[in-house]
Amino acid sequence: MLPMHTRIFVYTQPVDMRRSFDALGQCVRDVLQQDPESGALFIFAAKSGTSLKILWWETCGYTILYRRLARGTFRLPEATSGAASVLIDARELAMILRGVEPATRKRRVKTLVKHAREKPCESARVPLLNHLHERRQRAARRGPRGSHRCA
Repeated sequence: MLPMHTRIFVYTQPVDMRRSFDALGQCVRDVLQQDPESGALFIFAAKSGTSLKILWWETCGYTILYRRLARGTFRLPEATSGAASVLIDARELAMILRGVEPATRKRRVKTLVKHAREKPCESARVPLLNHLHERRQRAARRGPRGSHRCA
């Protein structure tokens, strides 16, 4: 699980999924007016709603987690009063990653490929959140930022 103090921002506009570390980081600075190196998670979704990227700064650099649902679409929370982002918690992130609409808790099913016979993803949140938590723990054991050298 993510530590309770981790802030999670959802960018409310569709993003070109070809963007990578620097372009997404610049979007965080310019549009969201946040520091991408703060340790917060920044979620960006494609216009189709079938894939998203999560940008996260660790002690030595950026990490991007890319998620595409085999079936269904991601339903992101809507911003109020034209805000560029929405602040969510870890529970809402887990529901978004499973393709569940947080407001209604219903899975949004959409066939990505006509001939796909894949089973819907049951839960990818546990490995993802455990991975993030383990990386945070390793970073905490190493000490504050700048006290070690990045390889």
